[in-house]
Amino acid sequence: MGIDVDASLSPELLRQVTYLGTVLSSFPQAEAAVGALLGVPVGRKLIERTTERIGAERVADRDADVDCHELRTLVVIAAGPVGVTPPVVGAVMADGGRFQRTGKNADNTSHWGEYKAGLCLTLAEQTGETPLGEDPHPDVPDFLLSPECVRTLTTEISRKAADVPETTDTDPADTSGEAVSGNREPPVLSPQVTAREVVATTRNAGAFAAMLSARAWENGLFQSARKAFVGDGSSWIWTIWSTYFKEKGPPIN
Repeated sequence: MGIDVDASLSPELLRQVTYLGTVLSSFPQAEAAVGALLGVPVGRKLIERTTERIGAERVADRDADVDCHELRTLVVIAAGPVGVTPPVVGAVMADGGRFQRTGKNADNTSHWGEYKAGLCLTLAEQTGETPLGEDPHPDVPDFLLSPECVRTLTTEISRKAADVPETTDTDPADTSGEAVSGNREPPVLSPQVTAREVVATTRNAGAFAAMLSARAWENGLFQSARKAFVGDGSSWIWTIWSTYFKEKGPPIN
């Protein structure tokens, strides 16, 4: 009859149900959360069908955007998207990781899978801007020269409690190594992030590169006065940079 299975859900309830069905680790958890937080009895199957349908629609929209972007000429890409004001500072970050699936991989030997993820960041302008072409922080920040501070940061990366007294903390901006009471924030080294979008996929690096490039272009990041591309030493990341993000000079008609 052409009637959606979730026609009884209002647009706002649909948004909330889909959100919980996405961020929680299982649909039974989403069912319990909907009942407890929203006070509306929504069955697990309805949550599952709704979440997967909207997710599939968003994936199809993303793929259509990527296909459209790959048809754009260098002239169009250099001009930027119509109606989008480029941010003063834009940054793109790429990385990869591993996750566990509920089912085994195609090789039937492991539940572990690999993903690739990227960030498209819009950043606010800072006062006292550094001239273009110059490093705003050419020297290592003082707080990173503190052994205690570096130890705390590295233990946080591995998700282990820092082996330092809980009653005192080292001042991140103090290189003497002496402990001081209370927590002090390290100095601000970068502009404030005003907008963030995530691009992620379990597809190969080529497919991921096309997605990341398309989203960065749609946000006007290619036209930013200041641009940064951030990644670790993985060769596939810098292949993406050289293919899609490296400055190639003025476009040729």
